[in-house]
Amino acid sequence: MSRFADKLKNALQVAPPSMGFFRSTSSADKPRMLLVARLTLEDAENASDVMKSADAVLLTCHKYLPAKTLKMLLKTAGDAPLGVWFIGKAQSKVPEGVDFEAFAAENTLLSRSSTGIGKVLVLPSDLPDSFARALNDLPMDSILVDADTTAALTWMDLMRWSRLGDFITKPLLAHVPVDISGNEITMLWDGGVDALVVSVSAESGESFNKLRAVADELKLAPKRKWMKTSAIVPVVKQDAAAFASDDDDADDDD
Repeated sequence: MSRFADKLKNALQVAPPSMGFFRSTSSADKPRMLLVARLTLEDAENASDVMKSADAVLLTCHKYLPAKTLKMLLKTAGDAPLGVWFIGKAQSKVPEGVDFEAFAAENTLLSRSSTGIGKVLVLPSDLPDSFARALNDLPMDSILVDADTTAALTWMDLMRWSRLGDFITKPLLAHVPVDISGNEITMLWDGGVDALVVSVSAESGESFNKLRAVADELKLAPKRKWMKTSAIVPVVKQDAAAFASDDDDADDDD
């Protein structure tokens, strides 16, 4: 099981008030928006503070990931699960030690899918509703909606994420700029987003740490997306004896 997938579940599932003398530790005390630091391989080597403050780290790799470099990055990340996102044909399979992999739906072969690690499916922001309905049945841990991370968020962005959040029960990740505000985070959370993927460079590390502090102070409403229930249509049952009585009356009339 992916450690990142476990983090997502525990962050979303708030523990109910304890009864008796014992307290459950399987869930978080309060809901919190997870922050995933997306780094290039070059920036990751100089962003140790960012990696340690992030809930997870996602490396964007344009070339082969050497085992020595991976070992160093795993040590730097510490408790933060390390994921990779290979752009192009960088590597035939995910190196050992990586916790999860992100990959685009439109250009990744089914045979390329790695086993034994977490899977984050990357989708465009304009995904048709007809495709969104199929996401819950796919063997994925979470869904990442990719977008322009340099532009300020708009109401259209919120509408797209909210629409997708209504369709899926899997954790929904949104690609956002590093200068997103606390109010915007709350609006995304209420709209169905469960974690933020933030592109960070060595120069914007301080901004990411400020975002970490802002996100930790927010008071977010509890939600359990995976416990969504479908609409229940009441069915009125009639006693079989009543039908029999009606039939008998009809026979008597004849």
